[in-house]
Amino acid sequence: MSDWRVLGASAVGSLHLKGDRGCDDAHGWSVRKAMSILVIADGAGSRPGTSAIGAHVAVAAVLGASRDRRFATAVAENASAATCVLVERAIAALTAEARILELEPGALATTLCVAVLVGDHVVVAQIGDGIAVVEHESGTIETVAVAERFEYANEVVFATAPDALDHLKVYAADDDPVRSVALCTDGLRYKILDVVTSAPFEPFFRESWASARKRHPTSEAVEKFLREVDDQTGDDKTLLLAVREFAGRAGRKDHLTPRPPSIDPEPGAEQPDSPVA
Repeated sequence: MSDWRVLGASAVGSLHLKGDRGCDDAHGWSVRKAMSILVIADGAGSRPGTSAIGAHVAVAAVLGASRDRRFATAVAENASAATCVLVERAIAALTAEARILELEPGALATTLCVAVLVGDHVVVAQIGDGIAVVEHESGTIETVAVAERFEYANEVVFATAPDALDHLKVYAADDDPVRSVALCTDGLRYKILDVVTSAPFEPFFRESWASARKRHPTSEAVEKFLREVDDQTGDDKTLLLAVREFAGRAGRKDHLTPRPPSIDPEPGAEQPDSPVA
């Protein structure tokens, strides 16, 4: 039995629904006895038709790289450095995919947030505005990944930016045991964080993790919540929940959102990287 159970889903935001667009978010996970991987990506809304592919490619690359036997060895030696390698693999995959599709890398612009869970130790690495929140064994809940603050509110660094790795943020809970983790894209930020301090809205997370610990929780219930919640941003929404000390079996071991169909960029759509999500 795994030490962790993972549930999650993505849902199309209200503005995307009005524009008859699909979901630009992607997510996935891999749950094993020794180690679990969670990953989310949010394709740039300014690249309609192609950024969703970028989000999928980034998530798939992280999960694929984590299955390499050498990765487990690397985690044992230095979990933070190994997690950064997963991000580097995702960036390389985005570059390669852009070449295959004969697009500029910026057409596949996406944020990326990765969590590596080994026992009660957690490492989170992110580029962009993904949100990661953890609950420690002590009961303390803290936000460990959130958007960088720039001069303009909508500025975001994407994994396709030339200087993306300069903006890579890493959090490691090596000496502070963790019992719950949540990864979210920024479409939920007004519902789950204080917008000024980035402090987590604790009742939301406590209730979500408690539900995930029940005997028969489902990702479909997470998806239903995401479809029905009032998304003040209008953006797509993704929520992954990972818990230890749960009832019943761990559940689905592997998950990856399907690759969206290839769509040509809209005429006049901006191709180079831009700091706007």
